Amino acid sequence: MKQIETLGLVGGNLLANMICIEAKKRCIKTVLLEPELNNIAGEACDTHITAPITEDTIKRLALKTDAIILCTGNPPVLSSKFMKEHVIYPSDDGLQLIGNRVHQLTAAELCEVPTPKYYHQNNKLTFFKQMEQIELPFRLYQIYENRYDVLDVYTKDDLENFLFEIDESAVEWLIEEINDYDRFLSVTALKAGDKVCTYPVQEEALNDEAVKYIYMPADVSKAMHTKLSRYAKKILKDSETEGLFTFKFGVKRNRQVELMYINPGITVGDIATNHYTDLSVYEQLLNLIQGLPIKEGEVIKPSTTIVIKEEDTKNIPKFPYHHYHLDRYNKLPVSLYISESVIKEEKKED
Repeated sequence: MKQIETLGLVGGNLLANMICIEAKKRCIKTVLLEPELNNIAGEACDTHITAPITEDTIKRLALKTDAIILCTGNPPVLSSKFMKEHVIYPSDDGLQLIGNRVHQLTAAELCEVPTPKYYHQNNKLTFFKQMEQIELPFRLYQIYENRYDVLDVYTKDDLENFLFEIDESAVEWLIEEINDYDRFLSVTALKAGDKVCTYPVQEEALNDEAVKYIYMPADVSKAMHTKLSRYAKKILKDSETEGLFTFKFGVKRNRQVELMYINPGITVGDIATNHYTDLSVYEQLLNLIQGLPIKEGEVIKPSTTIVIKEEDTKNIPKFPYHHYHLDRYNKLPVSLYISESVIKEEKKED
């Protein structure tokens, strides 16, 4: 068991908040690096460093902590020397998996995981010629050495705005199709050494009042559960990394599945694992960091997580439920209600 007394967290989001809560149970102190004072994890951490998230500030955080978890989906580029000298999760090319869309698409293609159609180019003139031949809408990435800009292009005006903002210091460009999806499914996965463990597939749905419902497990066939878990495991097994990841997939009308993105374990529905699985994702992530075993996440009872605005009372589920109140920076606070749900009959096809 590794001796972890102080844990550094980069980004004050929901994942950081839940890790702070779990760390307190283990008498591990937490130091948060987040520029915003009013953030979700601010009250749960032991120390809050209000500074921009850069390689220099993360280096200073490393001096105060035994290990670091990158909770933000847009971390800065960290030098390979720094990554090797410090304990950071996700480690190694896991940082590329969460912070570089080109790397995600390339890794998925090598592992035969379906993705939206895309075109990647490091020659600007060739890129512009190709862009003229692609139908709207599409997503444009302008990639620099240490960051990238993203623009969704739905109209010719959007495209003209992008062309006006072209920066000569950009080194790569990526065009990716924007597709309509009927369903949104996600898989949470942990990797420790060569072992990859996943939790059951979750599904997100919105009603007409923009209330989000997250179901775990998702109401899909066993074949779909197996397929998405296999996709996540294939990508992680081919990556030199350890840590917690979320794989989000879109399902088209023809039931074709495409990888939408990979994040560092940022999923609202994962809170349900605190109550309706044998081990929560946060327990398992700290087990990984402390050198303890990890295992497949097993659902004890199916659950529904409801995400609603603070003043919305008519969508609160019937008791009993678990309630979480979250302040979101300067945005309207939200409440999460997590309750047991009924398993539907298994679908025959997907």
